[in-house]
Amino acid sequence: MKIILSFLLTIIFSALPGHAKEAAVRMLVKRGFPPDYAEKLAVLQKRYPKWHFEPLLTGKLNSKYTWNYILHMETDDSPARSLVSGNPAFSAYFHPSDTKEYDSKCRRASRQAAAYFLDPRNFLNERDIFQFRDLRDPGIIKEHHVASALKDTFMANNKLENGIYYSRYFCILGKKLNIDPLFLASRVRQEQGLAGTPLISGECGSFLEELFMDEPQVKFNIFFVLSAEFRKKRSELRRMNGLYNFFNIKASGNGKFTIYLNAMREAAAGTPEMAAQWGSPRWDKKWKALYGGALKISSRYIANYQNTLYLQKWNVDFRSRTPDGKSRNFWGQYMQHIGAAFSESRNVYQALKKHQRLKAPHRFLIPVYPGMPENPAPDPANGKCPYYRKFE
Repeated sequence: MKIILSFLLTIIFSALPGHAKEAAVRMLVKRGFPPDYAEKLAVLQKRYPKWHFEPLLTGKLNSKYTWNYILHMETDDSPARSLVSGNPAFSAYFHPSDTKEYDSKCRRASRQAAAYFLDPRNFLNERDIFQFRDLRDPGIIKEHHVASALKDTFMANNKLENGIYYSRYFCILGKKLNIDPLFLASRVRQEQGLAGTPLISGECGSFLEELFMDEPQVKFNIFFVLSAEFRKKRSELRRMNGLYNFFNIKASGNGKFTIYLNAMREAAAGTPEMAAQWGSPRWDKKWKALYGGALKISSRYIANYQNTLYLQKWNVDFRSRTPDGKSRNFWGQYMQHIGAAFSESRNVYQALKKHQRLKAPHRFLIPVYPGMPENPAPDPANGKCPYYRKFE
């Protein structure tokens, strides 16, 4: 009832002449947003009356969760927690003293870079705000919206082994698991790129075997090559052919071999709860990998207080827990890359804009941290990184 009332008030205020923005600002402040948030959100509220903004007050959930504490936990507490691509185009975001290569040749992000992407005030515009959009199924996304998000990818106008188009299958999964299908499609596009990675080739086992054989301890150790352990490892890798992992679940570790191996082991473990129906839990069909991956995203993230792109990178909601009740904060995040939520949200925005769905009802959950600096954290690249240009 409270949400409905505030939604109606939003529409009323947006229709009033003269002091409509001031009224919207007051309403947003009353809801819990600081004035600098409210000023920017009021502009969006006037343009999109059906949008609903809700603050996530981290300090109310746990008084320890201040800006400085969260920034420390996302950076200095663990060097690999916040990474950035090692491509020189991202050099402004590199940590000044840590030159180590982490997962997939990524570099550790600087504290300043993490602060920029962590500060929600930098992204309260009509495009970048979609990283705060509630990812539970809003019931407004249709198959043609998803098809638009899949344009130019290996999934465009293609069918799975079950005869269903990718775009249609994402909608089926979304309805069944209460996840926005546009998010599912955008996540696979984000993880697999336009052409797909070895993780969905069906031949990742052979790919891993090649990587394994190239490792120095294998190439130059004749005793290991003749050992039973060596034969066992090659056999394990070959059995991973015919498996798929679209969402790159568990694709982490130190070095390419470990990253792909962990992802394929996840595909081999598959979805135990579907073993009886499938005949095996393994993700040995593309549609099974999509279903199993979406199910894990639903249970581990969407239903566990990580129901926005932002929260899947910056897991700052104190209520996010493991099955045995331990905190998942900070370490329990879907992605390590500091700009992942930013870039993925722009894919969502473009698909919604193309089909005139921006004015539909969208709910945004936006964190507010106690002790934030007076001004938004600056961009270390000063807007010059081609991949993270500001929206004007």
